[in-house]
Amino acid sequence: KTIQGVIEVYAPSNENNVAAYVASVCKHSGLPPDVPLNFNAAPTLEKIIPAMIHHENGQQPYPQELIAEAVKLAMEAK
Repeated sequence: KTIQGVIEVYAPSNENNVAAYVASVCKHSGLPPDVPLNFNAAPTLEKIIPAMIHHENGQQPYPQELIAEAVKLAMEAK
């Protein structure tokens, strides 16, 4: 339920530098690495998704409005 925990599971150390990934996502999202977050809340996802895109691609080219719309549609599909 934390950024650290999610990255350790879905971007494991055998494929990634977990510490660098966590630091990058926290820097770009403004969220702490070890505080429990609600990953079912749109505001949380709207901060974490662009931060992960930035880490994975070295840039984040998508407008925040597009990310917000994608999060909204994904939450409606649940």
